[in-house]
Amino acid sequence: MRILMKSFIIILPAIIMLGACTNTTRTSNKEEKAINRVNRNVKIGFQGIMLGTPNKDVIALLKQLTNVTLAEIPYEVRQNSSDANASFYDNKYEEITATFQSAIIDTTETAHEGYGMVFSDGDSITKIVFTIMESDNPSGVYKRLSPLFYSQYGAPDEYYESEVKAYLQNIGAIWLFDNKQRICLNRCVYVGGAMGEFGDLFKTYQRVEVIYQDINALERKDAKEKEEEQKRIDTKQAEEERTRSTNKAKRQSQQL
Repeated sequence: MRILMKSFIIILPAIIMLGACTNTTRTSNKEEKAINRVNRNVKIGFQGIMLGTPNKDVIALLKQLTNVTLAEIPYEVRQNSSDANASFYDNKYEEITATFQSAIIDTTETAHEGYGMVFSDGDSITKIVFTIMESDNPSGVYKRLSPLFYSQYGAPDEYYESEVKAYLQNIGAIWLFDNKQRICLNRCVYVGGAMGEFGDLFKTYQRVEVIYQDINALERKDAKEKEEEQKRIDTKQAEEERTRSTNKAKRQSQQL
């Protein structure tokens, strides 16, 4: 009995210490999680062009900003916003309200020049896309830009790899904000498969994109697409019903 008691007395502190360590680990995990997600209650935008800015003020704003130049963008950059070119942010309900040229500097002090497009599905900015065309090494540019967003906002809420479309695939990370906005750091890469010279052609579409989005606009897009799909279903069913009625009337008239 004394031996058992002595063993219990020896084991008890170890249990207490183990519990303390477990609690400390849980606390550390909570603190780490809190640290990994910071500055998420702010409005977001690129180089001072903020989501939610009224459309009527965009041009004047772009003219005032020192790191942005109003500019027409090349066709190959503009077409990146189409679903046919494996766009990660395609939204047919949004229209381009302004375009510009600028640059983003990574943590190695390297400037990456690119073009920006400002979109809206109403009377204010709902999306800003800054595109760096990078035919040689989009993954390298992506890796150099990632620390900028990690240091400002912490770890991403989501990583993704899209399905391959037109020999291209989108790979990246998403930061979600408390005001229903998000930032996507995306790289669109050629994954192979095209024959001969077409492989080199698809490499020219490789790019890195920084995308600022209003999630409300995404939800409106989804709702409109569902509504349009339901209308197509209803129209098809109505046509099929009319066809059945017409065929039935023909059969009845032939029987007479």
